[in-house]
Amino acid sequence: MSRYMQFYPSDWRAEPTLKLVSRAARSLWIDMLGLMHDAGSHRLETGGRPMTERDMADILGDNPRTIKTLLNELLNAGVCDRDEG
Repeated sequence: MSRYMQFYPSDWRAEPTLKLVSRAARSLWIDMLGLMHDAGSHRLETGGRPMTERDMADILGDNPRTIKTLLNELLNAGVCDRDEG
């Protein structure tokens, strides 16, 4: 059974940092939110370890280079951040 995730579309469209990134980057971000929600830890991880761009590409059916480019766009705009270490 899937767990529920509360989502307000008007808040999504109004988020200032999301307005700074491309539609493709926003698409990756909503997928990442879903993956973090499904993981239950609110972190982007698989098997208890941080998810790589390759992992995301495999799960989402995309090219790792595309994932890396879009992820960098999200990071540079301040939409998300990355834990170091």
